[in-house]
Amino acid sequence: MSEHSNPPSGDAVLSLHSGAVLPPSLTRALRWLKDRLDEPIRLDTLAAAASVRPRTLEAHFKQYLGTTPLGWARRMRLARARQQLLAVRTKGSVTGVALANGFTELGRFASQYRRQFGELPSQTLRAVRGMSSRSTDEFADEALRLSWRALTSAFMVGPGPCSAALMDAEHAQELAPDQALPKAIAA
Repeated sequence: MSEHSNPPSGDAVLSLHSGAVLPPSLTRALRWLKDRLDEPIRLDTLAAAASVRPRTLEAHFKQYLGTTPLGWARRMRLARARQQLLAVRTKGSVTGVALANGFTELGRFASQYRRQFGELPSQTLRAVRGMSSRSTDEFADEALRLSWRALTSAFMVGPGPCSAALMDAEHAQELAPDQALPKAIAA
């Protein structure tokens, strides 16, 4: 797995809209997934790691996270890929980032990335490489700081972190309306 930022662990996703706590099997599944996001995921293997049947695990993901196990893994892979693309300055490629995050079909990766973030991964990479550290003004720096803070909260399940993420993303958009990152996080 890459040395770049990881998506939230199962521990970071324990509070829910209702204030309930995730079932232990779901927490085990999230921890198992976090360490294997760059590998192909099989539902039966994930269910065995969580010590439940596949249908039970799917039901828990739907009930508590509003998605399927593979949908959750895809969102986390896309989020991690975006973080890596945003961290690339001179070295690195879309293909390398896609493969490092378990995407072997590059066209599908680009399509899913665009649907999630509103731009192609190559556009993200071009924008990052086009930014000069000297040309970034005070507002852009603050917008970037708010965006990163929003990104870490955006994948939490509780209403508090999600609201905070949206507020940070909105403020970042106001400070730097031409930057793609705050727009993508708010989307």
